Amino acid sequence: MPADLSGVRRKLARAKDKLDKLSDAVKPYLDTTPFRIEVDVQGNHQAVVCRVDPEPEESWADDMAEIAYQARSALDLLIPQLVVASGNPIKGGTSFPISRDQAAYVTPGRGGVSQRDKMLKGVGSKYRKIIEDFQPYQRGRSAWRDPLAALQTISNRDKHNDVYVCVAAAETFAVKIVRPPLPPPDNEITIRFGDKLIPYAMTDGQDMFALDWNPDPANAQQPMMDLIRIELLDIKPTLGFSSEGRTFLLDDLNRGVLVASQIVDKCAARIKS
Repeated sequence: MPADLSGVRRKLARAKDKLDKLSDAVKPYLDTTPFRIEVDVQGNHQAVVCRVDPEPEESWADDMAEIAYQARSALDLLIPQLVVASGNPIKGGTSFPISRDQAAYVTPGRGGVSQRDKMLKGVGSKYRKIIEDFQPYQRGRSAWRDPLAALQTISNRDKHNDVYVCVAAAETFAVKIVRPPLPPPDNEITIRFGDKLIPYAMTDGQDMFALDWNPDPANAQQPMMDLIRIELLDIKPTLGFSSEGRTFLLDDLNRGVLVASQIVDKCAARIKS
């Protein structure tokens, strides 16, 4: 029998439909500007503080997990059909590999078989090339933010009942510290947080960045803001989904579904060629 991708495409269609409905539900919520970022000053303490009102719907996290599962499942269903398209019989143990570590992916393990060869047993080289090109490890240190890596993480945690929750999240995070008494350019410094902290999950009333100032006794009566202050830069709050210190945005999920669709389309084109 020829390869049949109808089941794969049904899974993707479910993921896209659920994603569209989730996006439609989230948009009016974000339009109300429920997340605010402000600088709070209390004596000699300044902090960048997040305000959340109202809280996002808890069910949105469940929807996100289902979307990730459907897209991830579509890729797993793709592999047996690629085995058929390669002229080989379907055998158990195959699935779509998603690896952030190239060495772990290609190095032979027990029995002299690599993770790649075990999961793609019977898949022809022209399909393997497509799968290889989309592997997260191709992004180096940013592999964990790869769309496929996001799908894998969300789907795996959901299967282990490690449920995500909806949170406010910062897509970008940078602040400027200004010391007015000093002459430019020595009077200011910009701090940008690294990629590992982006997106950054926030809770209502949380100090995202804080500064405590102990002035010289001679200036003890001078207002802190005249001596040093925090200014906001490039902080864009949006909806995120967080679990055990790892946060993803709705855009991350959208990119994951899109990449899954691209992989299926590229493989389908190879099948026809």
